[in-house]
Amino acid sequence: QTLGEVRQVAWAASDGMQIEGVLILPVGYTDGAVPLMTHIHGGPAGAWTHRCYFGWHDWGQMLAQRGMAVFLPNPRGSTGRGSPFLSAIVDSYGEPDLHDILAGIDHLVTEGIADPKRLVVGGWSGGGYLTNRMITHDPARERFRCPIAGAGVSNWSSFLGTSDIRDVFSRYVTEPAHDPEPAWALSPVRLISQVSTPTLYLQGEADPRVPVGQSFEMYAGLRVRGVETQMVLYPGARHDIFMRGQQLDLLERVIRWY
Repeated sequence: QTLGEVRQVAWAASDGMQIEGVLILPVGYTDGAVPLMTHIHGGPAGAWTHRCYFGWHDWGQMLAQRGMAVFLPNPRGSTGRGSPFLSAIVDSYGEPDLHDILAGIDHLVTEGIADPKRLVVGGWSGGGYLTNRMITHDPARERFRCPIAGAGVSNWSSFLGTSDIRDVFSRYVTEPAHDPEPAWALSPVRLISQVSTPTLYLQGEADPRVPVGQSFEMYAGLRVRGVETQMVLYPGARHDIFMRGQQLDLLERVIRWY
């Protein structure tokens, strides 16, 4: 298969900090603005690096073969930049990192690579959470078409009450038993009344990490509001999708939705 060109990219955040990431260009790209898919990594303590992104939740080269540029940002909270950068989202997960990503998209629009009228966003796990944040958060929510949120948190209060790693994420959003307000303030479902963007939800049915109720809360809320949405549960699958048939089904749905 022919692969899209991979570039290292860097841009200035709103406070001047340099943020970095990876850009995969469409196969055969020469010049001009093209559709841009912003793919947000999970973790949040993870990072996109230079490797071949061909996997069930690594969609870069698959979409590059279909005419899209794929932006892989490493915002605050990512690994590889030291402890202060990693911990910069503690008590504010979904705020500084979200704005770092938006600044990167603006940079690619300014560079003439990304078409501002054809922006999509998606991700798995932590990337699913930030996708939910994008579609409920000003000024981001009007920018994106047809997002895809895979196994993403929608309600930190119910998540921390049901997930198998409450002790990890209570550090990022404040333990609700001590103060319930910060977790609710960072919950995308709180602002679901503002969402008008058709969104696809994907999840393993037996996920103990991000229980399926997290996707159901967003899906049901969008249905009540009349917003086009779909939700797909993979039987027996946990936080990762390991069965090959389910992986292929997921990838086909991603292609069709975008």
